[in-house]
Amino acid sequence: MVEKRDKVELIWPAKTKAAPADSERPSASIEAVERFFSEPGEARPRGNVLFWGDNLDVLRQVLAQHTDPVDMIYIDPPFFSGGTFSVRAPGRNFPRAYKDTWQDGLPQYLEYMHERLVLMHALLRDGGSMYVHLDWHVSHYIKVMLDEIFGYENFRNQIIWKRLTYKQTQVKAYGVLHDVILFYTKGKDAYTWNDVRAGYGEERLKKYFCWVETPDGKNVKLTRDQLDGNSPVPEGRRFALNPVINPNPNRPNLTYDFLGITKVWKYTREKMRDYHARGRVFQPSPGVLPQKKQYLDESVGMKLNDLFLDIGAVMGGSNERLDFDTQKPLKLLERLIQVSTNPGDTVADFFSGSGTTLEAAEGLGRRWIGCELARPGINATRRRLVGRQPGSLQGQNRAQRDGPSPFVVNKARSAVEIAWLSDAREHARALLALYGADLVEASKYSVGSRNGRAVIVTPPGVPATLATAAELVEGVASDTGHTSGVDVLAGQWALEFGENPSTFSKRCPGVQLVQVPSARDIMASLVGTGLQFEDLVHDRVPAAIKAAVPFQVLPDVLIKEGLVDGQLTLALEGYRFNGGGGGEERAGADGDQLALVDFIGVDWDHDGMVFSGGSCSVQSKRNPIVARQFSHQYQVGGPHVVLVRIIDALGHESSRRGRVDVKL
Repeated sequence: MVEKRDKVELIWPAKTKAAPADSERPSASIEAVERFFSEPGEARPRGNVLFWGDNLDVLRQVLAQHTDPVDMIYIDPPFFSGGTFSVRAPGRNFPRAYKDTWQDGLPQYLEYMHERLVLMHALLRDGGSMYVHLDWHVSHYIKVMLDEIFGYENFRNQIIWKRLTYKQTQVKAYGVLHDVILFYTKGKDAYTWNDVRAGYGEERLKKYFCWVETPDGKNVKLTRDQLDGNSPVPEGRRFALNPVINPNPNRPNLTYDFLGITKVWKYTREKMRDYHARGRVFQPSPGVLPQKKQYLDESVGMKLNDLFLDIGAVMGGSNERLDFDTQKPLKLLERLIQVSTNPGDTVADFFSGSGTTLEAAEGLGRRWIGCELARPGINATRRRLVGRQPGSLQGQNRAQRDGPSPFVVNKARSAVEIAWLSDAREHARALLALYGADLVEASKYSVGSRNGRAVIVTPPGVPATLATAAELVEGVASDTGHTSGVDVLAGQWALEFGENPSTFSKRCPGVQLVQVPSARDIMASLVGTGLQFEDLVHDRVPAAIKAAVPFQVLPDVLIKEGLVDGQLTLALEGYRFNGGGGGEERAGADGDQLALVDFIGVDWDHDGMVFSGGSCSVQSKRNPIVARQFSHQYQVGGPHVVLVRIIDALGHESSRRGRVDVKL
């Protein structure tokens, strides 16, 4: 006898039973690290938060805090494609955005997706909408998984998005031109559905709206030359002709003679006569079936179906293009958000990538929550959110501008990272392994050796200064005999205005100051490898993964400051790599790489913890050069700490701190 089952379930090796969301203990700490378009102490609205960390940790933490459920979730997760995706731009090295390879194959990918989708379902409100964007690789597997999580009865649509229009050449296979978007709703509550219409394409306009009603009441059919734009079009209202025949032939009360033709009509005799008297029903010639005019200026567009053929991918020449490999078009996300939410609702994207969903939600008056693990995605999202309105740029103070809603960037620290950072020795061992250096066990310092150079790792959690670096170099010199050729690695550098690695190297020849990648950068490189964070300590990480983790030699930043009558002016006058950086081909004649700066922000009253972007400028297609001068008028005298943050096109981040004493 066949066993009766309530549902169909997808099974894979080592599948774990997902625990109920309310039983998951949060494994991460969340701390605000950046704030934009809000004053210190200003209440933060619900939503408008970008989380930098593993979405599994973030989802558990958000659920544990009993955050209000969200109204819509859209995700564009890895596709199990086997590819590596980058942040691309002409003349630049390509920082890796993320990779989509899985050491243990499909079961590992399915487990990765399953535990996250269960938590997203828990966060979604009853009646909320879920969109999962995939392609041919695994959409069928995830469809069965979503049926299990949401219930088969809550599957609404499989949307086909035709992202490409040109013919792809495949070897013994059909060209792939589309992605798949799976649409589900949660629970039995009525879900939001707004009747959003698609615009008429050029071919449809030519085919159907091929008539013009002139001001003198004539109806003129346009010629092919006129429709193709080769001949002038008469002045008037364009219209299409729609049938007025009733599809139900068994309607005796609607069967009558009209303009010499007896048919079963859509409308009553009185209404048809009224339409005809007002010129809304038109008979092109005697004996031809009359039809009703549909004026183009009164048409709201075509009702949406599950084939999205009118939205193309973001191509290289688009002003929208961020040179992010997997970037999706704003129009696509705007359509989904408009259909499934109302103004004031909250939209979430836990694989937010370059931030398309967040920008679309912001522009449509929705609150938003984003999450991204890889630094290139965080950088791209910051750029587009800060730069989405011209009023938010070019060093203007918040009081002088009308711009986007406030948002914060929160860093998610996993439990493993917290434990790792609490043990300085283990922290140093892991970083030395990633850096490709051998630990010098005999040293009392956290020291390694690579290619004849000494490598020093500063203690975690403590910002390193030039004085700290000099002291460590001198200590290692006396302890190991290294007097030159030293790399000093720090997770956070605290350099003042006027302090630069090139001037420091004159004091300590042969010393390089190196920025350690964040734990999130390291975690992003391990996704799909089967390796855990703890494996770093035991040097189990292959060379290819080590090469993908970015260690940055600090650049020189030249900032000129001026303070007059309480107004502070800062000017970025130079930006130069030290020891190479991949940007030499875009440098000026004097080696200056200012053209590579993508983001610059100034916090005029830094509190020592959260960077508040009081003045920011970002590089974009419309604004190819960031602003290099910023001014701020202080209203309160006394000491103020100023922090300048700079991010270049290769993803390198630098900060400089200054202190001013304002006298009013």
